[in-house]
Amino acid sequence: MYAFMDPNCIFCHPTWKALQPYEAAGLQVRWVPVAFQQASSAGKAAALLESRDPQAMLRHGESTNVEEKESIRIDPIPVSVAAEAKIDANGKLMADMGFSGTPTVLYKDASGAYVALQGMPTLSQLPKILNMPEQAVTDPELQRFR
Repeated sequence: MYAFMDPNCIFCHPTWKALQPYEAAGLQVRWVPVAFQQASSAGKAAALLESRDPQAMLRHGESTNVEEKESIRIDPIPVSVAAEAKIDANGKLMADMGFSGTPTVLYKDASGAYVALQGMPTLSQLPKILNMPEQAVTDPELQRFR
């Protein structure tokens, strides 16, 4: 699965959290950072791209800032030329594929066809989307996405 995400997207972090039990069961997700939602998006995306452990940043990055709502609490860093090129390429890929918002997940369905879903999938959709047995998603904050 590929998941386009903006670090300031209010639904990207819950999507990441909802997929964690599935990743623990073997799902491979390639998180593709883009930057368009807020001025700090590029610096946060650069921090993810340049981190030795971006999963740790996501795991501990839930924001408590009311203005950021559920965006990822990552300190933005200065955007290097290399990070800017990756972020721009990710954004171009997303646009070229016809996607306009985050999260957007791209996956193969049971027949092997590629399917894109823009927006956070519901918890009840995940087993079918992922072609995996349902995994327990116990985070109380995610229950509103049943």
